[in-house]
Amino acid sequence: MTLPVFSKTQKKQRFNTFIDTFISEKNIDIFQLLEVEGQSGLNLIPIKSVVSEMKRTNEMEQKEIYNILVELDFINADIVDYFKHLAQALAI
Repeated sequence: MTLPVFSKTQKKQRFNTFIDTFISEKNIDIFQLLEVEGQSGLNLIPIKSVVSEMKRTNEMEQKEIYNILVELDFINADIVDYFKHLAQALAI
């Protein structure tokens, strides 16, 4: 028996489905604004923007994000804190 080989498009779609389902199951408000400091000062970034950028990252980064989210969920940590951490990369 051989394992299925997924194309890059299929892998991205699987990640997108995972993240959308995860956010829905955790009842995370994608319009919630995250306050993060950037070089220009305070930035208000909606979770929706963070998720959108997560979906645009490469396969390796998506795998890391997936692993971190699963681990955070396992220990019942605040997922929004992780999104805020990721939002730092978007702050200007």
